[in-house]
Amino acid sequence: MPCSHVITACKHTHHEYKNYINLVYMLKSVSNVYRGLFGELCNEAYWSLCHEPMTCPDLDKKRNSKGHLASSRIHTKMDIREPSQLNHLKKNCSHHVGSSQQH
Repeated sequence: MPCSHVITACKHTHHEYKNYINLVYMLKSVSNVYRGLFGELCNEAYWSLCHEPMTCPDLDKKRNSKGHLASSRIHTKMDIREPSQLNHLKKNCSHHVGSSQQH
């Protein structure tokens, strides 16, 4: 599929984006690649029984060292705040990632 920034640039300059993008990259061509690889899912009542063993996650591994559920949140630079008070330290910050205080 064509990159959205290319389409935006063409629109901004009043050019037709199709003049610059090969038909191979159009959605119809890309979806044709996968045609026939995936069939329709029928009603669950028609599915054959599975005779494989059921695998379940180890729930103990989903907890941190304090016994709390492990967070799956990925902290980024956007989570960093500039200190609003003098002598603001990471160890006493209520917004610190490892802080036990509630917000």
